[in-house]
Amino acid sequence: NAPISHYWFEWLSEHGPGSDTKSVLVDQLVVQPPLAVLMFTCLDVIRASLKAATSQFLEAGVVSKAIQNAAPAVVASWRFWPFVLYFSFKKLKRKYWTVSLNLASVIWTVYLSRRGSIEE
Repeated sequence: NAPISHYWFEWLSEHGPGSDTKSVLVDQLVVQPPLAVLMFTCLDVIRASLKAATSQFLEAGVVSKAIQNAAPAVVASWRFWPFVLYFSFKKLKRKYWTVSLNLASVIWTVYLSRRGSIEE
């Protein structure tokens, strides 16, 4: 998610709603849920061999599993990202947003990876 988030936050800062609170809401309610589904889908594909991934798509429904896994992750993201985003937008100079958000993204990715390996 880090490369996507990097460009997303740059775009949001330039073309977003103009309010920090509204920017956080747009990010958390519009962008992050589909990114979570995408991330869990990619993780499932990467973890399996090509043959297993093909049969998993056909038999087990990777997308439905990803949606099921993404739901608790989205709720957890609402506990983490609004504070990170609000802090970055309010307390840091704009030139430091990308660095702070990328660092937070590393922490978030580690959390999601650990959560994904526990659920298996």
